[in-house]
Amino acid sequence: MFGASGSLAMCGFKVNGELAKQGQVDFWLASVLLTFAVALNIGQFVSLNIMLKYYDSIDVVPIQNTFFLIFRIMSGLILL
Repeated sequence: MFGASGSLAMCGFKVNGELAKQGQVDFWLASVLLTFAVALNIGQFVSLNIMLKYYDSIDVVPIQNTFFLIFRIMSGLILL
């Protein structure tokens, strides 16, 4: 969940933006995607805080950034 949640949230925001650009906004789909994206961002925030509670930031932050970057690249390949 560490890096994947932020990338999945980015996918939800991107899909909502593309649907809004094309004028094909469905209220229920948009609300579900936004709720899902916000919940994933909150989950990432909570998991990062829990890890920082038990480990040093010098160990946690580079790993979190690496996973976030890898999953962001993978989600970008899927969306493009």
